[in-house]
Amino acid sequence: MDKWDLELGLALPSNSPCAGSNDDMEEEEEEEEEGEKVTHPTLCLLPLTPGHSWRKKRHRMYVKVKMEGVGIARKVDLTMHHSFHTLNHALLHMFGKPPHQFSNSYRLLFQDQQGHWLLAKDIQSKEGPLLCVASIIGVIIPLWDNPPKPFTRIPHYYAENVTMDLLCHLHGWSLRSHPRRVFDAIIFSNELDMLDIRWHELQPYVSKFIILESNTTFTGIPKPHYFELNRERFAFAKEQTVHGTFPGKLAVQGSYEDPFLLEGRQRAAMNSLIRRAGISNGDILIMADTDEIPSPHTLKLLQWCDGIPPLMHLELKHYMYSYEFPVDYSSWRATAHVYSQHTQYRHSRQTDLMLADAGWHCSFCFRKMWEFVFKMTAYSHADRVRYKSFLSHSRIQDIICRGDDLFDMLPEEYTFKDIIKKMGSIPPSASAVHLPAYLIQNAHNFKFLLPGGCLRETQTPP
Repeated sequence: MDKWDLELGLALPSNSPCAGSNDDMEEEEEEEEEGEKVTHPTLCLLPLTPGHSWRKKRHRMYVKVKMEGVGIARKVDLTMHHSFHTLNHALLHMFGKPPHQFSNSYRLLFQDQQGHWLLAKDIQSKEGPLLCVASIIGVIIPLWDNPPKPFTRIPHYYAENVTMDLLCHLHGWSLRSHPRRVFDAIIFSNELDMLDIRWHELQPYVSKFIILESNTTFTGIPKPHYFELNRERFAFAKEQTVHGTFPGKLAVQGSYEDPFLLEGRQRAAMNSLIRRAGISNGDILIMADTDEIPSPHTLKLLQWCDGIPPLMHLELKHYMYSYEFPVDYSSWRATAHVYSQHTQYRHSRQTDLMLADAGWHCSFCFRKMWEFVFKMTAYSHADRVRYKSFLSHSRIQDIICRGDDLFDMLPEEYTFKDIIKKMGSIPPSASAVHLPAYLIQNAHNFKFLLPGGCLRETQTPP
């Protein structure tokens, strides 16, 4: 047996046809539609000999199948199929994907009773082919033939008490006679705590903080101008702040507009706000989300060194829910530009160059429960909230403290090896070293972002 066979074999119950009658399945579907907890009948392996037929025994095994990126699920009777190969082809037809074009682009996964995601496949044994089935097949995920081109990482040198002259030369650059101006541009939603940390951390190095906010979310939900309502909290940066608003578009019931298009319009509106801030050719422009914070020594490097690339992505250490749960170094969307008349505000891949270990990205790092719910329903991937139960405060609190996934989804990777590697809870860290200085200086106010502080406040929205 190879590795996959072994894992599937270990999931096999001792003497077992699969559990679950038609009545059981109907009850589960009703619960799922109401957004309640869904139970999973037993996983098992079924020997499929040439004469085998579940239909002769009047069994049916209906399961719901979901495809990544498709909002409507399908239902299929597993007993009509003798292998996952034929099932896969049938499902591709169901979802409008011709098998002759897409058979190598999608793979079936299922979830066992312990919540582990496994590859659904046919296994050969002495008794003939074995079909691995579960009561619910959770998702069909796309596997791209060609993952994105890897970045060319620029080594990043830094240590305390090392001169800027030496740091510039270690990077192959030279020391400037005077620092460049730095402009920091973000589109703001409601991340007040992360904005507080960001601006305090970067204030000594930034000439202008450019902030754009809308009266709707990317999904068309009305929202207040949270920054405008909390200006007093950010009075320390009043002289550096350039604030703008964008008239959002409310969602119309029965119609659909791609959240990514709405997001793109806001990013386009940022270009005029940047020009209004007084930026000039040769200045440094940081493009990032609020929670993507470059480190101060990264900004100093960009300010003081000549010969830096005109455009670089910034590799940020990625955290989830707080700085207690470090994930990896997969955050790359933040960019640093030497501004020119051709510079356009974007939050996508723009170059192959990336400066290594350049800061922090803390996703879903909120103080209050309502902020999690707001983010889950407001941002561009809001379709991932598949059930109302996903927004339960008790569920969210439990997931935060375990380091699990709020959307109960597989990791977004290009190979099953990488998917398996990232499955499960994020291991917590006891380290609060090399984090933003303002965060540590004000640890009493930001306990929820530090090790051991996973419990969140339950106040209602203002």
